[in-house]
Amino acid sequence: MKSNTTFTDRGWDFLGETANGTHDIWTIDEGKDYPRFVAEVVRGFAGDVVDFGDYCLLAEYWRREDCDSSDDCSGADIDFSGAIDFIDLRALALHWIDSIE
Repeated sequence: MKSNTTFTDRGWDFLGETANGTHDIWTIDEGKDYPRFVAEVVRGFAGDVVDFGDYCLLAEYWRREDCDSSDDCSGADIDFSGAIDFIDLRALALHWIDSIE
């Protein structure tokens, strides 16, 4: 139950995979936790609303590849891949746009 294949095999749309869609609804800290909504993870790492502060935090860790050993780079590793990359940036951008009123 802590493996993304348990869920992707049943059609769940996970961040970074496209076989089950491109809406990137779910993310999982593989082997450590259960699936969580991407929106829950993004809104949790630098406040209640996605804003420039979230972008700054992600930029601070940009291209780091050791996030597994550093508390997921303060939460900026949205897909729990261990690296801050374009998948994390895409998730942040999509939820930033959603939070604009």
